[in-house]
Amino acid sequence: MQKQCDKCGEVFTTMKASKKFCSTKCWQLDYYEKKGDKIRARNLQYAHKWGVKKPKELWVYKRKTEEEKSENRRRWEKEKYANDPNYRSRQLARIRANNALIAGKITKQPCKTCGSENSEMHHADYSKPFDVTWLCRKHHLETHMAITPP
Repeated sequence: MQKQCDKCGEVFTTMKASKKFCSTKCWQLDYYEKKGDKIRARNLQYAHKWGVKKPKELWVYKRKTEEEKSENRRRWEKEKYANDPNYRSRQLARIRANNALIAGKITKQPCKTCGSENSEMHHADYSKPFDVTWLCRKHHLETHMAITPP
């Protein structure tokens, strides 16, 4: 029985009356378009048009969700904390300073340079976690850029 493919319009021969597509690629293309996966649908369309045996859909990278990104970040930080003593000392200084701020041992002050109330802690020496300078975000970044130029 001769039928016309619902996707590409190509005429094909089949024994099944229910068959709608000439190939698996056309079926997948239709499926992914209905599903809303436009990247895979486009790659399958390319593969079908040019006769590529392995469609590019195998190369499509899955977009990471926010949970996966945060999980990767946590894993990276945990590994960095375990293997880099300098990173560990910086993190411990930040943690101790934040805990002291919460406990009331350190009081938040305005930016030392411009007087902005929205200020952050800056450690000049991480071996002294309670010796902090209060800087706004702008001046904090400028301080770090002056310490380590790009």
